[in-house]
Amino acid sequence: MPAILEVSRPNTEWMAFFACGGMFLVGAAPNFKDDFEVKIHTVGAILCIAMSQLWVSFNCPWCLAVWIAYIAYTVVMIKKHVSDSIISDFLWTKPMFWVEIAVMVTVYVSLLAKM
Repeated sequence: MPAILEVSRPNTEWMAFFACGGMFLVGAAPNFKDDFEVKIHTVGAILCIAMSQLWVSFNCPWCLAVWIAYIAYTVVMIKKHVSDSIISDFLWTKPMFWVEIAVMVTVYVSLLAKM
């Protein structure tokens, strides 16, 4: 958090706070397979992903190019795993795991680029 606040452009710090708040919700409800905790975990994950990527878009927009790698990976893997359902093929690629990785990479690359 201190590193993000140090390199943030003026009036974008609030996005980092909301992203951090979303991360706290994810940490407070880590059991995402539980019927109750899944709601808290999901809200936290969406908040963290949306706000962190919004922060990146205002502070270091070229870092969003990481998403091109995620999309390319998904397309290649879907073509390798052909079944009767495109949804099944997409879910086989473990999209949430790779979305989380892409989010972390964009934030860290943005921090490194701005320091």
